[in-house]
Amino acid sequence: KEAEKCGRNIPVLIEINAGEEESKFGLSFGEAEALFYEIEKMPHVIPRGFMTSAPLVDDPEKNREIFREMADFCVDINRKKHNNEIVNVLSMGMSNDYSVAVEEGATIVRVGTTIFGARDYSKSNDGETGR
Repeated sequence: KEAEKCGRNIPVLIEINAGEEESKFGLSFGEAEALFYEIEKMPHVIPRGFMTSAPLVDDPEKNREIFREMADFCVDINRKKHNNEIVNVLSMGMSNDYSVAVEEGATIVRVGTTIFGARDYSKSNDGETGR
């Protein structure tokens, strides 16, 4: 409704918990597909793709199958051609595994640690030492 008031279409990504980790957010593939079709019905909200945060692993190759499954899912959604919208955004891969994610079809990677360094969790948001 807010997008309509502004005369805008808002592109969105649906988060999938492809690694099925309890500590991470996101939907299963089946839930994501159902949500995708619901979002398509919303005026001014355009589902453009999917995102995931794969498990943090020492060997990026361990996440290759997860990235491949995400890319296959995106292809499957595109084959169904709902509303003739093209789903072409696949956000997956982080500093530790982005190269494998790109090889498997990522169009967006998140490499904050590579650019800014590791996060400092020793301090809380209010500047006090976290304990």
